[in-house]
Amino acid sequence: MKDSSFLSKVIRWEKELTPKLRELETPSGLFLKLDYEGTNGYFCTPVDAVNFANTGADGVHYAFLTDFGRYDNLDECLIIRVSPMNPTAIQVVARNIKDFFSLQLCGNADLLFNDFLSEEAYVEFLEEQEKDTTSVYFDYKSWKAEQEIAAESAQSSLNLRPIKNAYTYIQELRAERRREIVLETQDGLGIMPISSNRRDSYRKHPWWKQDIIPCRDYEILKNFLETEQLETILAFVRDYQNQAIWDTPSLNLICDKLEELGYFSEALRLQNIL
Repeated sequence: MKDSSFLSKVIRWEKELTPKLRELETPSGLFLKLDYEGTNGYFCTPVDAVNFANTGADGVHYAFLTDFGRYDNLDECLIIRVSPMNPTAIQVVARNIKDFFSLQLCGNADLLFNDFLSEEAYVEFLEEQEKDTTSVYFDYKSWKAEQEIAAESAQSSLNLRPIKNAYTYIQELRAERRREIVLETQDGLGIMPISSNRRDSYRKHPWWKQDIIPCRDYEILKNFLETEQLETILAFVRDYQNQAIWDTPSLNLICDKLEELGYFSEALRLQNIL
């Protein structure tokens, strides 16, 4: 897996700009750090996700979704938001890392952090934000001015442009994802096809609608892992993780299977997260 050259460029830009700003903790508004091993993840962080940014609020973080090796380059991966405190913990927010920073640094960062029921609700939110120009914690005018400096610098240095109809862009991207997956999962991400099977040939795992996966039936679990098709196993891994199951024997069986399939990074992240 190739590192994200664009993320590296953003980190360099931020490092150069930070000393010139006093009110902004970070020019990007995020804490950037690539985390291949998942040591800073939460139980709901997908095992095939590579964290790269934290917001500093409620554990919300952003990650590259590799779709279990579907992409060879992080720059090509979808970007997801993981919100551990939110019932809908995982949402697709950008088609790629450049689009992500176009949203973050060109006026639509709130769409990355929040979900809005409609575009009208989003516009209303922005209007209310514009009215709120006071703070007891910092100099709002200076902070706003530095935000504009950072945005202008990012657009120039990183060749970023505002995404037109940003709300619609995200909604269409999520709808596209729903159309392309071949198996549903409890976290809403689903599984993209990896094998060249017919679309109607992919099988849901036996426990996909159950609130509690009976993971301690180790012989049944072992037989399932040994005999099922790849996408079915990966859908099960998502659901097992989504339920935050704390059971060492079943975890070891799953990690062993992931390694057997060549998913060494995913197995490591699963062990680090759970």
